[in-house]
Amino acid sequence: AEKHAQELEAAHSKIDHLSGKVSDERATREAHGASIENLKKSHSSLANDKSLREQHHATLGERLEYLEKFLGESVDKHARELEAVKVAHAKLANEAKAKDVQHAAAVERVSQISREKDDVAVHHASLKERVDYLEKGIGDAADRHEKDLLTVKQAHQQNLKEVDSLKKAHGHHASME
Repeated sequence: AEKHAQELEAAHSKIDHLSGKVSDERATREAHGASIENLKKSHSSLANDKSLREQHHATLGERLEYLEKFLGESVDKHARELEAVKVAHAKLANEAKAKDVQHAAAVERVSQISREKDDVAVHHASLKERVDYLEKGIGDAADRHEKDLLTVKQAHQQNLKEVDSLKKAHGHHASME
C-alpha cells in the first residue's frame, strides 16, 4: 500500500507536472495565437499598404510620364525660342555693325565739315581783314579827296576872285582907252 501511495503520489506529481506543462503549453499557444492574429492583422495591413502603394506607384508612373512629356515639350519650346533669340541676336549684331559703319562715316563727314568750316572761318577772317583794309583805304582816300576838293574849291574861289579882279582891271583899262 505504501508502494501504491508512492506510485500514486508519483503519478499525481507527474500529472501536476504534465498539467503545468499543458497549462504552459496552452498559455504559449494562446500567446502564439495572439501573435498569429497580430501577424494576420499586420499582414492584412501590409497587403493594404502594398495595394495603396501599387495604386500610388501607378499614379506616380503616370505623373512621371506626364512630367517627362511636359519637360520634353518645354525643352523643345525653349530650344525653338533660343534659336529665335540667336537669329534675332545675329540680325541685331549685323545691324549694329552696319550702324557702326554709318556712324564712322557720319563722324568722318562731321570732321570734314568742321575742317571746312574752320577753313571758311580763316578765309572769312582774312577776307574781313582785307575788306576792312579796303574800307579804311577808301575812307582815307575819300578824306584826302574831300580835303583836296576843298583845297581845289578854295583855289577855284581864289581864282574866280582874281579873274573878277582882272576883269575889273581890264574893264578899267579898256574904259581908259
